[in-house]
Amino acid sequence: MQCLCLSIDADEWNDRTELLSLCEFGTVPNFEENLRRENQSMRLTVMMRAAEGMNDYRKIRKKAYQLRLRPADTLARHWKSRAFIERATREAHANHRVVVSHHGCVREAMRAGTEADVLSAAYTSDCSDLLENVDLWVYGHTHESRDFTVGRTRIVSNSKGYGPWKPGEASDNPIFDPNYVIEI
Repeated sequence: MQCLCLSIDADEWNDRTELLSLCEFGTVPNFEENLRRENQSMRLTVMMRAAEGMNDYRKIRKKAYQLRLRPADTLARHWKSRAFIERATREAHANHRVVVSHHGCVREAMRAGTEADVLSAAYTSDCSDLLENVDLWVYGHTHESRDFTVGRTRIVSNSKGYGPWKPGEASDNPIFDPNYVIEI
C-alpha cells in the first residue's frame, strides 16, 4: 500500500527544517472573508490578539533561539504550507494521502464554543479547498478529540493538550486516548 504523509514536527522551528515545517499552518490563516489578504486591518487585529494571548508567541523561538516567533512568521508559513500541500497532494501517486498539521483545516475543527471568537483563526484554518485530494487530515492545536468527515476526507484530532500538572489532575482533554489508532 502506498501512502503519502505530509507531517511537521512543531518543536522544530528553524531554518534547517524548512521542508518539514512547510506543513505547519500559520497562526493567522485566511479564515473567513475578514481575514483574507486584502483585509489587513482585521488581520492585524487578530495577529495582535494572538501575540498577546497565545503561549506559542512566548515560548517558541527561531533563528537558533535568538528571536521569538511572531504571528507574521506563522502567516508567511501558512501561505507556503497551503501551496506545498496543494501541490504535493495533487501530484502524489499514492493510494492514500494523509496530511498531519498542527492547526485544524476546516471551520468544523474549531473548538466547540469558540466559533465567534476572533482568536479562533489562530487555531483553525479554512483549508476546505485543499481537501479534494486528501483522504485523512490529522490535526491537534485545539486540545480536543474529534473524528468527522468533510466531503470524502476524514478529519481527526486526538490531542492531549496541557497537563496534568499535578497527580490526579486531568489534562485539557479529558477524553484524550493515548492508544488511539487510525486505520487507513
